[in-house]
Amino acid sequence: MNFRLMCEQEVDGCWIVAVPELPGVLANGSFSAGAMAKAEVISLNVIADRLENGESEPVSIRFSFPRG
Repeated sequence: MNFRLMCEQEVDGCWIVAVPELPGVLANGSFSAGAMAKAEVISLNVIADRLENGESEPVSIRFSFPRG
C-alpha cells in the first residue's frame, strides 16, 4: 500500500504533514523532514494497531513524499 505525505508550511513557519490514506494522521514540526518522520511513525503505529486488532491484513508499505 502506498501512503502519501502531504506537506504544508504554515504562516508561522511550522510544517504540517497529513497522510490522506489514514484519516486523522497529522504531524507537525519546525522542519519538513522532522514533521514527515513523525507522520511516518504515527502511520506505522496506526497500521500496527489495525493488524494487532485484526482490522487489516499484512501488506507491503511504501511512503512517498513531495520532492523539493
